[in-house]
Amino acid sequence: MFKQKVKWIIGLSGGIDSALNAALLTMALGKERVLAYNLPSRFNSTKTIGNAQQIATKLGISLEILPIEKLIQSSLDLFPLGVSGPVEENIHARLRGHVLSTLAQVHGGVICNNGNKVEIALGYCTLYGDTIGALSPLGDLTKMQVNDLALEVNLLLGQEVIPANLIAKIENGIPFYEFAPSAELKENQVDPMKWGYHDWLLNKLMTFPTRDINRYIDDYLNGRLDEQTKHLLKHYGLEQPQAFFKDLKWLMTQLDGSVFKRIQMPPIVTISRGAFGTDYRETQARIEQYLTNLD
Repeated sequence: MFKQKVKWIIGLSGGIDSALNAALLTMALGKERVLAYNLPSRFNSTKTIGNAQQIATKLGISLEILPIEKLIQSSLDLFPLGVSGPVEENIHARLRGHVLSTLAQVHGGVICNNGNKVEIALGYCTLYGDTIGALSPLGDLTKMQVNDLALEVNLLLGQEVIPANLIAKIENGIPFYEFAPSAELKENQVDPMKWGYHDWLLNKLMTFPTRDINRYIDDYLNGRLDEQTKHLLKHYGLEQPQAFFKDLKWLMTQLDGSVFKRIQMPPIVTISRGAFGTDYRETQARIEQYLTNLD
């Protein structure tokens, strides 16, 4: 007797990561096995909702729009002293995780995790929110690699399945977005990453043999960085030592402080010699000497 084929549940936010995952799942499994849900709050723009609708229509997959603002307000009412800032933002993310988890159980399916390597590395994700899932297809791809793969998928499918407003235009290694990546958890929010540079730097630090940060610092101090890296540093205002080391310490602090989240992440599809859980080994014990060297 053949078992029923499992449905894959995906939170289709209207961003590039979920758009790419929806396309990959549909290409691999067929449109009948992919169920997409857009879960907007008051901070989600009509542009991202429209993107989600375009993606679903082009792929021919099911899409339901389920606003979660009432759930958010009910959750906030539980706290008599009130919450705000990142605490409230994480409530949004966890409620989306709750809704998707419930839908997965209703349909007897599993959830696709939409995180990319940079987000996972820097802890730009919420436990029990956007960290949930049965598989993380993009967890070993930087944002720039996601961008490249999105272009390839559109080319392969012969149409603009992944909206052009999500795909960065790359000039001299610098990405320029029509619609900047955002978690849309507060007004006018944009992601804190320095796209292009942080993608490159994390790959450099994570590729086997890993964490050769002292050599990178030495190359910077002695002017041995290649012209492309110098161009990235200049674009982001990091060519001066004070700004360079401040950013590097932030990145390393985020990386070391997010291990506990990665331990609880779904399995990641591995494509590199620097994937979490394989070549890139880590511990929850923070490696203080790296941070001390940056002071």
